[in-house]
Amino acid sequence: MKAAKTVILDTNILLRFLRHDQPQHFGHVQKLFQEAEKGTIACHIDSVVLAEVIWTLASYYNVSRFEIASTLETLLVQKWMLNEHKQTLLSALHQYQETNLDYIDCWLVAVSEEKHIPFETFDMKLKKRQKINTLV
Repeated sequence: MKAAKTVILDTNILLRFLRHDQPQHFGHVQKLFQEAEKGTIACHIDSVVLAEVIWTLASYYNVSRFEIASTLETLLVQKWMLNEHKQTLLSALHQYQETNLDYIDCWLVAVSEEKHIPFETFDMKLKKRQKINTLV
């Protein structure tokens, strides 16, 4: 998708949109996303920002893994939402929803699978996940 310009989204932009807790900020982000849907702009979500959003929603707002993953997946699949690792992010979100691993561990698993490179860790849950993935 070729847009007039691309903006990088900060964590607080995504949180205000997802939480609807500050009407003025929510309205601003809603307009921003409407412009993106029209093709006037594109939005870039950095992988680190996504991780921070997930951590904040889970730890501060106590949002369920399922709700976090499904909501962010819906946002990420939009054509106007840009990230060069979009498929890896979606894979990590799926694993986050389906396992009890932390999101960052899910990200490592997704990168490992995408690049066909094993990882080293002392984390036993993560090692177990790697063994499951190599058997599939």
